[in-house]
Amino acid sequence: MNLFRFQEDKSAQIKKAKLKNNTYYVSDTEAYKVDPTSVGFIWKSRLFGFAKAKRTPIVSVRVNDGSTLHPLTKNRLNSKPMSYIELNSLENASFLQSQLEMEKKGSGMFSGQIKYLFISILAMVLCFIFIALPSAIPFVLDQYSNILNDNESEIINVDPPTQ
Repeated sequence: MNLFRFQEDKSAQIKKAKLKNNTYYVSDTEAYKVDPTSVGFIWKSRLFGFAKAKRTPIVSVRVNDGSTLHPLTKNRLNSKPMSYIELNSLENASFLQSQLEMEKKGSGMFSGQIKYLFISILAMVLCFIFIALPSAIPFVLDQYSNILNDNESEIINVDPPTQ
């Protein structure tokens, strides 16, 4: 949805907004109440006016005012401006929506801690192997050489039976 935003310095700009929780969501600090009667259309010509014009919906709003404008009416202001109760209910709905999204995907902190714990345990295991391996190699070679030497000595020192 496009928003035709009137700034406080009497300038205007067109900005894209998302429809979220019964509001036109522009940023974390800016949103406007949805009012179906305030939706207008803007005609954008294509190919310098030779092709059929494209009609897109647009909503007129004032920055720092939660209610939309009605540019085709005589006074151009919304006949039902946003009340404090509506603003509070929209904030509650937004809070509940963000809480639901956090519960669905998780906070992310726990998974990050698990990742760092796994990396630290892996680093400790590698350090242990790096330190223990040079001292363990001579011991293992000595044990295997004793086993091999014992087997060879038994095989070599076999006396033929005498009669």
